[in-house]
Amino acid sequence: MATWIVLQRKDSRYNDELGVAYEYPSHIANGSQIAVDDIVIVVEPKKVNRRYAKIIGWGAIGYIHKRPYFDKKKNKWRTMHMGVYNYYNEVVGGLSYEDIGGDPRNNQQNAIVRIPEQRAQSILNILGAASAKPHNYEPAEEQLLLPFAEEAPIELPEEQWQARKIRQGQTMFRKNMLVLYGAQCAVSGYTPNEVLDAAHIIPYAESEDHDLGNGLLLRSDLHNLFDDGLLRINPDSMVVELSRQLIKSPYQELHGQVLRERVDGTHPSLDALDQHYRAYRTQ
Repeated sequence: MATWIVLQRKDSRYNDELGVAYEYPSHIANGSQIAVDDIVIVVEPKKVNRRYAKIIGWGAIGYIHKRPYFDKKKNKWRTMHMGVYNYYNEVVGGLSYEDIGGDPRNNQQNAIVRIPEQRAQSILNILGAASAKPHNYEPAEEQLLLPFAEEAPIELPEEQWQARKIRQGQTMFRKNMLVLYGAQCAVSGYTPNEVLDAAHIIPYAESEDHDLGNGLLLRSDLHNLFDDGLLRINPDSMVVELSRQLIKSPYQELHGQVLRERVDGTHPSLDALDQHYRAYRTQ
């Protein structure tokens, strides 16, 4: 297991998602070295002076997606990696390099730098003691994750407790859908994370859980069409079917496409797909 400092610029144009995933091209220095179970310390650099960089979070990589992309500047195909976090902790208020004993990087030009093991443990000890907001939640767990790691248990009204549990459960549900579908829409393929939704086949209000069999990763507009029954999946053939009113629309190219397979070979619940299909197949 290695520990890395990675730079995450708000204007990087990579498909980063705070607390969920970090994307980086494999051809940059150390870009192909990050592995599953490695720890990444996420730093937001300032444009004017890197001395004022801020550590905004840290976590462990649970899964790495790879996708090809065309580099127009170099006129060649390259590989983009997306590391999905197994867990991630957002550092409340952020920390400076001075707060962790100085800039630990041996090369300040690289966006990804490995930290020597002895120094890494010292930094992780400091991060572990800092105020942090976890971005991970397992629905099966009974306890409620606190807003900040060091706080004592707090009393919450039942409605607030349930609302927070649902919200945090949705975060883990989304992470799992990103992993299962390789960060690609199950219908239309690759699209930026910002427009990908973790969709429930049977609405959460009815199922009241985040079971992975009840999930699809869908582009946000397709998620809306699916919820309205204008787009459905035939459970017998796993083929996309559109409502009659969409056949002559820009969406018509999706009609007849086969639902994208999950990376682990599993598939959504056939019972859930069948229930949705039967409810809307006459449209």
